[in-house]
Amino acid sequence: MLLNDQTWTAVFSWLTTADLARGRAVCTEWKELIDCPQIRRGVFQKHWLLADIEDEPRHPGFYLSAGLSNFAWGHTCSRQDTLSGLAVKYGVTPLAIKMTNNLISDIGLQSRHIIYVPVSSHADLHGKRGTFIYDMTACRELVLVTEADGSELSTYLPDAKPSVPPDQVNIDALSRKLSRMLGRGLRIEEGTAKFYLDVAEGNLKDAIALYAAGCWIKADSPDGQPQAQAMHVELGT
Repeated sequence: MLLNDQTWTAVFSWLTTADLARGRAVCTEWKELIDCPQIRRGVFQKHWLLADIEDEPRHPGFYLSAGLSNFAWGHTCSRQDTLSGLAVKYGVTPLAIKMTNNLISDIGLQSRHIIYVPVSSHADLHGKRGTFIYDMTACRELVLVTEADGSELSTYLPDAKPSVPPDQVNIDALSRKLSRMLGRGLRIEEGTAKFYLDVAEGNLKDAIALYAAGCWIKADSPDGQPQAQAMHVELGT
């Protein structure tokens, strides 16, 4: 006897995300059922032991392809933070934090207001709330893990991409290009390179001089913006 759609839906809801991914290749009928948002969302929540999930991923396939490395805690950076210290606190490796946040060097940590620390074990997700986010700084889709009541959610949401006036498009594009060039040359991430360029008012030579002089970033300045502290540097010479 053939099973109806409701019965197949109940069966699929008990499968793991990996089993669902394989089931999509069985036949067209299975693929259509598994692609139902309610099934994917329900299986995802059950598999990862989450009490609730919010929003939707940028691509529906994320429900089936997400791994533990895609789940992260939010952390507000301070001047005292180091990658090794955060790794010990959250039970992960410094490399894992770098990969999650697209950091190249340790100094890049101080150029961020918020970073995301990967969850260390599946059990840590039990009873938590998961929110799909896209971190434009790290260019990475994540599931932000917070307590079930969502009290900390707004603190760790990534900044939305600001709207850019038409007359600023070319200037911003040039700024991004210079930041990438400087980042590759100094082997630092683009966000840190942009900081040095901003301090040097767009002058590449002065930005390199600031970096070479040991300029470091204070993340908790009074206005909430990164602030430079360094030895005296003669710029424009």
